[in-house]
Amino acid sequence: MDHWPDFVTFISSLNENTIQNIAEDAKKKCEEVKAFGVGSQTLAISWTVSLELLALYHQWLREELSQDPSD
Repeated sequence: MDHWPDFVTFISSLNENTIQNIAEDAKKKCEEVKAFGVGSQTLAISWTVSLELLALYHQWLREELSQDPSD
């Protein structure tokens, strides 16, 4: 591979279902910390979304970098 895979390409690879699943997971985490207040809910949402996107990005990047350059 001559260049690093483009992050914009990763973002555009996220489909509506994937985004919806991440949002649902974040909503569940938000409910789990509801008793601790809005600050905890905001943190739970941010943390969940960040980790899930990071995991997806690493998976995508691994796949991109392992592709045969002649593809």
